[in-house]
This record gives sequence, C-alpha cells and structure tokens, in this order.
Amino acid sequence: MSNAFPFILALYIICIDTVWLVGAFQDNKALFWLSIAVRGANAVLFASFGGKWTALAGGAAVTAGIMFATMFFDSRKGRRSRARKGRR
Repeated sequence: MSNAFPFILALYIICIDTVWLVGAFQDNKALFWLSIAVRGANAVLFASFGGKWTALAGGAAVTAGIMFATMFFDSRKGRRSRARKGRR
C-alpha cells in the first residue's frame, strides 16, 4: 500500500460520514438503512486488510449493529403507536 492510502481512506470516511449527518438532519430513513449496508461492507473491507485494520473492522461492525438495532426498534415503536391509535 502506498503512503497516501490511509489519507485517502480517512478522507473517504469523512465524506461518507458527512452524508450520514445530512441524512440525519433530514430524517431520511432510506439513507439510515443504506448506512447499515455501507458500514457492514466497510467492516468486511477493513477485515480483509488484516493487521491493525481488524480493530477498525470491529468498530465498523459494532456501529452497524447499533444502527440496525436502533432502526429496528424505532420501526416497531411506530407500529405499536399506530395500533394503539386505531383502537381508540
């Protein structure tokens, strides 16, 4: 790997995180679900590099899991509150 690779990778991660931040301000659910897929792909990519990159892969996998759990429970909460409103 060249010496510029870590810099390019860091710039890529900053750009992607900026997109996620804009999606959060817009409350864009599709972008949230896409972020889970991208974080999972990042985890696989970082794990394939081996060495110290595996720690970063673990972090990407954990954040993908947290994001998935958050989106899953948020979607269930919406269904339950709509069901309660229908009973009244």
